[in-house]
Amino acid sequence: MVDIEIVNIKKSGKFKKVKQYFWNLFIAVDQLGNALLLGDPDETISSRLGKYVRAGTENKFLIFVAMILDKIDPGHCRASIEEDEGKDAVVKIKVK
Repeated sequence: MVDIEIVNIKKSGKFKKVKQYFWNLFIAVDQLGNALLLGDPDETISSRLGKYVRAGTENKFLIFVAMILDKIDPGHCRASIEEDEGKDAVVKIKVK
């Protein structure tokens, strides 16, 4: 017979580690998405969007996506800006 131990992860303290694990995966997927869009592989899409909006982009699609993210989390794109990232982007969107 096999003993199976069911652990309540909230009581065991493992919940924090599980939560951090999924957060790390989310950031990795976000950075992968930015790299697939020819951006810096170490920058998130939100950071890149925040920089474009701050610079006054006229790209309606970028403005729309930033608005959606900001509806979910007010100020999200500007708060997500990583000033030290973005230099390795393959394609940068030109801002007038």
